[in-house]
Amino acid sequence: MKDLVELQQLQEKVDRGEASAPERQEFITLLQKAQRHGEIAHYLDRWESEVREENEASVVVENRVDRGPNDAVPVEAPSIEDDVSRVQRYLGLADVYAHQLGKVEEAQRILRRALEYHPGEPKLIRRLADLLALNRASYPEAAKFYSLALQ
Repeated sequence: MKDLVELQQLQEKVDRGEASAPERQEFITLLQKAQRHGEIAHYLDRWESEVREENEASVVVENRVDRGPNDAVPVEAPSIEDDVSRVQRYLGLADVYAHQLGKVEEAQRILRRALEYHPGEPKLIRRLADLLALNRASYPEAAKFYSLALQ
């Protein structure tokens, strides 16, 4: 909440033309920070609503076994879409951290964790290799992941 109060105070000073150059720069920085947090919150809200919708719309298939004409055993069908959407969410979250927040290491950590749950997923491997290739020090590791992605 402190950032919001500071932002409002600085905005009033800037609007009145009383802000110094450092205060104007601080106002811009706080405004960008608030915008980034809003984008992340929006993405996470969307993610949670998708998960909630998936849980509500889980498919139940009736499996009739030869026990009798009215004996139906409900079995929850495994959903292929769940894994695909989870991978997409990991990729999207990594993009937010890497490209909007500039936190490449955090994006790499997210993708590594995603690979623990989805080992061998080519999209995750490729995105991690792309992020590793941004830093010359991690070129060898990036090359390793690129070769894994091509297999």
